[in-house]
Amino acid sequence: SRRLAELLLRNPKDGRLLYRPNKAGETPYNIDCSHQKSILTQIFGARHLSPTESDGDMLGYDLYSSALADILSEPTMQPPICVGLYAQWGSGKSFLLKKLEDEMKTFAGQQVEPLFQFSWLVVFLSLLLCGSVALVLGFTVDPRLAVAVSLSLLALLYLFFVVVYFGGRREGDSWNWAWVLSTRLARHIGYLELLLKLMFVNPPELPEQTTRALPVR
Repeated sequence: SRRLAELLLRNPKDGRLLYRPNKAGETPYNIDCSHQKSILTQIFGARHLSPTESDGDMLGYDLYSSALADILSEPTMQPPICVGLYAQWGSGKSFLLKKLEDEMKTFAGQQVEPLFQFSWLVVFLSLLLCGSVALVLGFTVDPRLAVAVSLSLLALLYLFFVVVYFGGRREGDSWNWAWVLSTRLARHIGYLELLLKLMFVNPPELPEQTTRALPVR
């Protein structure tokens, strides 16, 4: 009965009744899920299961997400940090996390985007790509053609990298595309370098704990 369920769940503290098993090991939540038409969905509605922006404001999620984002984006804070969010089903945890992510992006968006730079990883990936092309063409077509194609590809790659490197540091609307490519390349190369360090158990060094304001990441 929807009416009885609403009366029982009127007090938020009684939400724990949804997860209390009976002698057969069944909980009201599991029983409700087994029915074709959920009573809990009718009670909570879309406001709790997938809240909209206006619902989030009514539930006070803007206040919670802003406060959490302000704490987590404190410039002198050093990772790692873990935040747990525990609440009953249908209380809007996913929506709060999404709003928290959006809030933190506004903090992180204030930092200067890293630009593309030449590194050992760029050299290694370029040689790996050209070497793979050379091996495939060498065994399938002609070794001389493989050497010519791989060297040409290597030259084109480094010509592209040089244009992106210097173009990303030029000012003006005409070089905006180079700045976009430079920031995206730098971001993805940074992710790949971090992944390789974790794979080979070589974690990045954290700076010493200081009161100096660090960029929010």
